[in-house]
Amino acid sequence: MSKRDRAREWVNNYAITGTGIVVAAIIPGSTSIALMAIEGTMCFHIGRIYRGDDFSMKEAGAIAASVGLAAVAGQIIALEALTLVPWAGWAAKAAIAGGIIKALGEAIISYYENKDSQFSPTSTITFKPQTIEIVEIEPPNKIITLIGTTSAGKSSTANALLGYEAFSIGAEHGTTTQVNQEDYMRGYSLRDTPGLMDDTNFNEIVWEAIQDSELVIYVTGEGQLYRQELEIFKRIRESQIQWDQDSETMGVRQLALYVNREDVKQSTMDSQTIQQEANLIRNQVSQWIPSHKVVFGASSPIARGIRQPAQIEALESLINSHINNQK
Repeated sequence: MSKRDRAREWVNNYAITGTGIVVAAIIPGSTSIALMAIEGTMCFHIGRIYRGDDFSMKEAGAIAASVGLAAVAGQIIALEALTLVPWAGWAAKAAIAGGIIKALGEAIISYYENKDSQFSPTSTITFKPQTIEIVEIEPPNKIITLIGTTSAGKSSTANALLGYEAFSIGAEHGTTTQVNQEDYMRGYSLRDTPGLMDDTNFNEIVWEAIQDSELVIYVTGEGQLYRQELEIFKRIRESQIQWDQDSETMGVRQLALYVNREDVKQSTMDSQTIQQEANLIRNQVSQWIPSHKVVFGASSPIARGIRQPAQIEALESLINSHINNQK
């Protein structure tokens, strides 16, 4: 499902809640205020679909001010007029409030589509590990490295695993620009890396970080992997096998897939659709890793503008299993 489709599905679901908010605004002038609040909420949640879970309410507010309510100005005037008609007018508001919210949602989606198309992984991912000359392959260190496309939520995931904010996160696209490492647990370190993008220096940095890591976790927040991501995934696994052969550490280097932002799916998809997509993702990578090494979670979930506890139990279980198997 594309970002546009996911955003539209979220808007359609939210229209029910938003309609209730608008209908309840019976004080003259309160309809516009209610719609401004709805617009901010929609900018934030749709922004997370397009920009990732590091997207902030502050940036959403700035975008809401930019998009404005001009797209539905005429309908807002009609709603305000209905507010002045007790009971019958209030009831009539429900008939058009949902349409206004959907129109507003389309305006916000169009904004993100027009402004953020340059962030599409389909046009930015390149990976050139062949440019790295490795003279001698050493056994891997006790390092768990998170990699993935820009804004997939790697830093948020690393912070959630550590239980504190060790790695910088922000609304800006590509906040992490170097490899960062922190002590994790049981003698292992946790490593955060720059997002994969069309930058040779970043490619080299990430590739070197992968080469000496026991466990590499590919983080994605987009659902199904793009073709370029699958090519990267394949190259990593094949290289790990070769490195283990060269360093006489067969089977030590491992690769896993962590699908982030399940909270967004839960608010925009029904359970059957979520399960179908999960099966498709497992099938995408089945030739390189077993299904139990594909896990799902939400590293930085937000509900009603409030950050919620991370939902990373499956990821933590996968890491613990890896560490136990290395003993």
